[in-house]
Amino acid sequence: MSEHALYPLRLSASARPLVFGGHAIAKRLGKEGIPDWSVAETWEVSDVDGSIGEVTNGPLAGTPLRRIVAEQPEELMGPGWSGDRFPVLTKFIDAAGALPVHLHADDEHARRLEGQPNGKTEAWHVLEAEPGATALCGVRAGSAPRRCAPPSRRRISMRCCAAFRCGPGRRSTSPAGHRTVSDRGP
Repeated sequence: MSEHALYPLRLSASARPLVFGGHAIAKRLGKEGIPDWSVAETWEVSDVDGSIGEVTNGPLAGTPLRRIVAEQPEELMGPGWSGDRFPVLTKFIDAAGALPVHLHADDEHARRLEGQPNGKTEAWHVLEAEPGATALCGVRAGSAPRRCAPPSRRRISMRCCAAFRCGPGRRSTSPAGHRTVSDRGP
């Protein structure tokens, strides 16, 4: 494969049917091949086990992204880069409903508990949002851990979460190890 010079690659995307999804990804973004059911996410660039994107155009069509990473790491990522997986997962999210509070493991916990090489840091760029939409990212400064998630409850208190106002063009980064939740739709 290394005889092929890299060019702008198009990758296959996978759709995720989660409870908070809707139909905006297909309708508003004009994406074809999206299932007719509610889709919460499409993974556009993925090297995640079970959902590895494949090239859909040019001479590398049918080649998994992970193979390109392994065989042409510097051509794909730049001089001096090494690794066995593409380090970024890009996706579109249609949060037509509230997302559950969830925690993305840091690197140590991802390796120890999930058998994954890295934790998951998220960076968001909001394309569209309903007026007043917010995302709750991380724990509000000064919140006491025992008040936020008492041992008697398995849920975090919403008053302990830091709010991020969503709107077109807004951006946010949530480092691995932070809890993330959306309390309103898109």
